[in-house]
Amino acid sequence: MAHDEVETRSKCSTEQIETIVVSVDDIIEALGFKNKPTQNQRTVSIRIHPPFSPVVEASVHYTQKGNYYPPELEPKPVHIDPARFIEGEGIEFPVRTVERDRARTEMEDPSDEEIEGYADIAVNVWEDDIRSRLADELKEPIYNRRYPIDTASIEWEDPE
Repeated sequence: MAHDEVETRSKCSTEQIETIVVSVDDIIEALGFKNKPTQNQRTVSIRIHPPFSPVVEASVHYTQKGNYYPPELEPKPVHIDPARFIEGEGIEFPVRTVERDRARTEMEDPSDEEIEGYADIAVNVWEDDIRSRLADELKEPIYNRRYPIDTASIEWEDPE
């Protein structure tokens, strides 16, 4: 194997990733999508694109189930379950139809606006819970085929 090939492979290895920068809103969006009752055969992940470096940016990625990268694509992007970015067990994702029904049951003759406000509050409480439980580090290694990463620190870039 030529020297250039070895150097290129090491630059593309996930072993060198130390920090993953991902927006809090992207994590919330991905977790919200993942927890919705119907997903129309789509999956969601937080994706890191090569080339890999000590600091990499990640973003939300939606995939149709059964879609794969072409075999010749090397290295392949890394897909991380968005749930790995939060610590502990939190409150259950609020399903808006369930929250609307709960508002009708718990409130006395609510208006449509009050019902929607009740559902909005449930979603906001869930989002606040997620923000408070964001992990400072990934507790498990990330695997991209044959390249493991030990615990990776996470920098949170919250646009607010």
